[in-house]
This record gives sequence, C-alpha cells and structure tokens, in this order.
Amino acid sequence: MFKTHGGDNKGKVFSCLLENDNLILKRVDEQQIAKTLTFGVREVMEILSWLHGKFGSDWFALGSKVDELDTDDGKSGLAIAILQVYPGDKLHAAGALYLGVILEKAGIVEWNQKNRGIQWRIVKEIHKPNELKSLIQALINGNLSRH
Repeated sequence: MFKTHGGDNKGKVFSCLLENDNLILKRVDEQQIAKTLTFGVREVMEILSWLHGKFGSDWFALGSKVDELDTDDGKSGLAIAILQVYPGDKLHAAGALYLGVILEKAGIVEWNQKNRGIQWRIVKEIHKPNELKSLIQALINGNLSRH
C-alpha cells in the first residue's frame, strides 16, 4: 500500500498493480467505493518525456486542481503533462498525485518534502518501457523503499 502526500493526515492510501503494460492505481473512498485509474506504461513514458523536455531536472508542480487545468498558466506540472498524453481527460489528470508518488517511490522523481506546494524533479531518466516496468515491479514487490 502507498499513501499520497497531504498535510494534517489527509494523504490517501492506495494500491498499485502492474498488469501487462498497465499501471493500475486503486483506492477505496470513505463510502467504501473502489476507484481505479489505469495508466499505460507507454503513456507514463510519454508523460516523463514531456516533463523532461519542459523541466529537465528542475522542479515541477503537481498542478492537480482539475477545474484549473484547461490552460497552461505557467504552473505546468504533472497534471498538465498527463493532459498532454490523455487530452481532455481530467480524471487521469486528477490522478497526478497518485502517479507522482509511484514515480517517486520507484526512484524516478524526487519529492520536495512539502505537503502544500508539492513538487517533484526527475532524478532518473527512463529510456525504455521495460526499464520503467522493472522499477515499478520492484517497488510493488517490496524491493524498493515505500517510505
């Protein structure tokens, strides 16, 4: 199990699976309703490529206020990168916090250690889908730190 970043114990617990070429993020909300979001491995590669092209190794924002994602107002970040790959899909963009945590725990990005103003930066470039899959599978199997 993983937990999103959030102050005052607002982090949400979720699970992560890797099936075929899909990263499946699942959480159960307060009403015990399961919510699942699936990112294709190739799409995650495209997201990382867009982030690297725009920010290099500089910090980028979470940028997950779904109602404000229609314009790129200089606050580009992970959610905007997701929209580049999943155009108009605000559900996927809202899942930026979950995807960011998985990328962080897999050692691909580094978190700024802030629960407000969450940012990450790329610390490991991934060049092949199998490399991404291996890192995520190692994380899921417990061979990488989850904390």
